[in-house]
Amino acid sequence: SLYIAGFFGNSFNRKVYDIEYFISMGGTAYRQLSRLIHKKSTKEYGCPEVFETLSRNFSSIVETLTILSNKLDSRFVPNVLSLYERWEKSGHNYLYEKLVEEGIEPVPINLKIQQ
Repeated sequence: SLYIAGFFGNSFNRKVYDIEYFISMGGTAYRQLSRLIHKKSTKEYGCPEVFETLSRNFSSIVETLTILSNKLDSRFVPNVLSLYERWEKSGHNYLYEKLVEEGIEPVPINLKIQQ
């Protein structure tokens, strides 16, 4: 989930599932693994704190992998609408900065209109 969301997140636009699904699934999996290991002997199964940290920071790790993936892929050409939609869902600074580089000043559109 971490690898797919980090390296292939750009391909999830307008699919039945989106990157948030993979982020949620991955974070939950690491949280469950941490709890399972915590119940067992730490010497035998490892440190549950590592998996808890991965769970809490899953979204940030995906953002880091996305940055790395985009830098490694010289063919990456940002789709501004796609970047905006991903930024609006995640709020990641990297996506915000990419939008600004493209000449867009992002503003969330999920504003509630008062009547």
